[in-house]
Formats: sequence, structure tokens, C-alpha cells
Amino acid sequence: MVYHVDVELDQLLTSFRLSFANILAFLAKEILDGTPVEMNTLIQSILFLSGTIEQNPEVRKIHINKNEKDSKFMEKLSKGLQKMNALEIRHPSGAIYEFKLS
Repeated sequence: MVYHVDVELDQLLTSFRLSFANILAFLAKEILDGTPVEMNTLIQSILFLSGTIEQNPEVRKIHINKNEKDSKFMEKLSKGLQKMNALEIRHPSGAIYEFKLS
């Protein structure tokens, strides 16, 4: 028996997964210059990196720690972060996000 709530939850999760996949595809195509990379590799190479956030009213600085073992990809990521900074992404408070690989 399928309950109405199960269908709604499944639709929400599917929507979330598709949105996440589209964001990753955008990162690979636009930010990383079309670098062919699998979704799992992209997640492990970028989203699992540690870092710190420094916030003031005008700027929210995101300092991402480099993975020294993957210097080739880190070079591409550094160039990609420069492109993201050029987009001037804003926090709901109005502060501009500034990404930096350190």
C-alpha cells in the first residue's frame, strides 16, 4: 500500500537530487571549464574540503583548505573560485561571498 505522504516525500527528494545534480553540472561546465568529472569525484574533491568562514557586514569570506595531494585539480578549482567571485553571489543579508583556496 502506498500512502499519499510517501509519494510527496519521494517527489521532494527527487527534486532535491535533480537540483543538486544540476548545480554540480554547472560547476563542472561553467566554473571548472568543462572538466570531465564524475559527480562522486566532484563531491569528494570539493565539497569535502575543510575551511573557515569569516563574515563582516559587506563580505562573507570562505577560506577553503587545499588538498595538497591533488594539486592538479586544486589549480583548476582556484581558477574556478575566481570565476565564482566574479559572479558576486550575495548572502540574504546582502554580503558578497568571496571564495579563496588557502
